[in-house]
This record gives sequence, C-alpha cells and structure tokens, in this order.
Amino acid sequence: MPSYKLYYGKGKGLGELSRYLFAIKQQAYEDIRFGDDLKWEDHKASAPYGKMPFLEVDGQRFGQSACIARFLANQFGLAGKTDLEKLKADGIIDCIHKDILSKFMSLYMEKDEERKANIKKDLITNTAEMYKKLEEQAEGDNTFLKSGLSWADVCFFNFHCDFYGDRFDKIDLAQTPKLKKIIDNVAANQHIKNWIAKRPESEF
Repeated sequence: MPSYKLYYGKGKGLGELSRYLFAIKQQAYEDIRFGDDLKWEDHKASAPYGKMPFLEVDGQRFGQSACIARFLANQFGLAGKTDLEKLKADGIIDCIHKDILSKFMSLYMEKDEERKANIKKDLITNTAEMYKKLEEQAEGDNTFLKSGLSWADVCFFNFHCDFYGDRFDKIDLAQTPKLKKIIDNVAANQHIKNWIAKRPESEF
C-alpha cells in the first residue's frame, strides 16, 4: 500500500477535495498543514511548481490540485467505471474548476473594491448559469454518473458547501433538483460526516 502525505495550508481550500476522497476510501495519510510551526516559505522551493497543495506518494512529490484529486479518484475507484464515465467526470470537474471556481479565486485575489464588486456580481450570475448546465449532466438517481458516487459529486459538494456556501446570494436548488440530490447524497456519506466533524475549523 502506498504511503501518502498531503501538503497544504491550514484551511480547506484546494486541498479539501483530496481530503474528502481520502475520507471516503478510509485511506490513511498524513495531513500536513503549513502554518505557524511549519513555514510554507521554507518549503516552497521544493514544492512541485512552487505551489500547494502537493501530494507525496512513497517519497515522490506531485503538484496541481485537480491532478492530485484525479489520481486519488482513480486509485480509490471513484473516477468512473468506464472510460466514457471518466471522460464525463473530467468534464464536470473542469466546469467546476475552470468555469466557476476560477472566478471565485479571482474575487479573493482582487484588492480594488470596485472591481471586486463587479467580479462578485458576475460570479453570482455565472454560478447560477453553470449550475443549470451541470444539472443537465447528472445521469444517476443522486449522482452525476449512472454507476454511482464519483469524485465529480464530491467536487461539486466541495464547491457548493465549502467555497460558495452562505457567502453570496443563495442559489435556489429547487431549480436544479438533481444537484440538490447530489449534495444531499455526499453529505449523507458517513465517512464524509466523520471527516467534517473532526477536521480543523476554517473559513475556507
């Protein structure tokens, strides 16, 4: 069995999707968080691409959050049962990360208040529109894939609950009932519940 170490900051952020996957699989790993006792500045030069999160597998380090999560999904049987299902899941992940989450990250990087207000307005409108498109991709009873729970479901749950949350105008999930079922299904997973109950408190 491989030895895993996940390196990230104190918060949920871009590392939480991988932590959820570890939780679902009940796979042991070291959850290493940079902070007061472990300085990111001292490790940045040795991090792949100079960024976090990064994953260490049997001593080898790998970067990029979505790639790490995709690797874990494949390792843990959560990527999809067929090549076409994996392709579908990858498309959903890209939609969430590139078409929705990227705007969220831009909002929190922006310092100018006027530009920030415009980004926020666009983010809320864009997110609601993309939710409708994601609704069209759901094929299971309470999952995106017909075969059952996948990292696509977990990724959407991660964005909706950990990033979007209650920070913006609430999205009416009655308009996207399949997405609501996906969120409820992931939230009902006992391993997810256990992880949420014990993880460190953080805003993001």
